[in-house]
Amino acid sequence: MKTATVSALIPAYNEEKSIKSVLIALKAAKKIDEIICINDGSSDKTLLEIQKVEDITILNMKKNKGKSYAIVEGIKAAKGDIIVFIDADIKGEIAKAADALVTPLIDGTYDVTVGYPLANSFDKFFRPLSGERAYFKHDLLKVLDKLEQKGYGMELFLNHSFKDKRIKCFPMKNVLTQNKLEKQTYSIAFKLTVVEALDILTEVLSQKNPSSFFLRSYIYSFYLKKPTSHDSKIDKMIEQVRDYIKKQVS
Repeated sequence: MKTATVSALIPAYNEEKSIKSVLIALKAAKKIDEIICINDGSSDKTLLEIQKVEDITILNMKKNKGKSYAIVEGIKAAKGDIIVFIDADIKGEIAKAADALVTPLIDGTYDVTVGYPLANSFDKFFRPLSGERAYFKHDLLKVLDKLEQKGYGMELFLNHSFKDKRIKCFPMKNVLTQNKLEKQTYSIAFKLTVVEALDILTEVLSQKNPSSFFLRSYIYSFYLKKPTSHDSKIDKMIEQVRDYIKKQVS
């Protein structure tokens, strides 16, 4: 049987300080066949930094259209059977993380994987919003039209769209997300934080039943279906509300 091929998509907006190192690190991944970096209309030197990395595909968008639009353009261009999303602002053992994300799909044991950084216990609260994730391309093509306009609400949208799939969520202990202020000016960091929050809130409030959507896109597959993680105060807190949440989504 033919082994599934893998395309990695890295959307980048004003990531001149981090994008080159992310791409170089990703090239060491053993299970990635294609790397596509989407420059989402950056106003800094992001494109120049991307162009310094050999043997990758570059999609250059003249205007900034948002994360989900960039991802959709990458999906359309991707040749792989499996698509893995990698954020442009992570650091650490990126290649190992990418391989870990796609392995369960290659093996056929899961349909979706989500890996979240684990710098501290509170990262577990944000694991449903992690940008490090993998899907089969044929599954993503079914939701492509809707995905395009989701912006930073794309993770919640995808969580809900694939809520009935086999989802593996796990901590990436040696991968960290860089603070926005480490790599961007205060004004841009503030703007992006506001845009992210508004996109996520808009995605929730645009639903016919926002509370049900939030439970099923943020809580259900990520906390009731407990990922591999142990010995944490956060785990104990999650355990205390499991019974209540289970009643709400049943």
